[in-house]
Amino acid sequence: MIHPRVLTTSRESASKKGRGEWLGFLPTRNCLDRSSLYVFTDGSTKGSFAAVYVRGADPAVAVEERVEFKEPTGTKNMGAEWNGLLLALGHAPKGSKLVVVSDLLWLGATVVGARKAEHPELVESLRQAKETIEQRGLEVRFVHHEGHQKDESDFTRWNVRADELCKARGREAAKK
Repeated sequence: MIHPRVLTTSRESASKKGRGEWLGFLPTRNCLDRSSLYVFTDGSTKGSFAAVYVRGADPAVAVEERVEFKEPTGTKNMGAEWNGLLLALGHAPKGSKLVVVSDLLWLGATVVGARKAEHPELVESLRQAKETIEQRGLEVRFVHHEGHQKDESDFTRWNVRADELCKARGREAAKK
């Protein structure tokens, strides 16, 4: 099941005209839902992508970290962001209640149907994401948290960690 609304920690993004139907403001930036598994996803223009899983019951500790690499395509960063989401969904425990936190607003917006994927590769990624959610019996809520924040919140901490994993994997791939 996919929740029909994306939440954002950005007051500015939430207040833009035309977004009220699908986008809501989330005033907290912490993993407060103890029954959820939070997963922080990221992707880089260099082709690396990551997922960091954090239990709401103990947001101080990452449960698992995954990072992979695929040669970049014509989708540039968008493809890597989608790959991060697919990685996260594919490795989430079956039947999980997930909160997917991404610094790309359009990722969640596309999955909930508020934005249309046009590039064939992204259309395929959207299909795969929806199929994976259904097949694995996941309950998914999307949260947008702008990258490069400077606060001490859980969301910023784990968004930065996903970004660091991407950068490290990208540097490793560049050496080969």
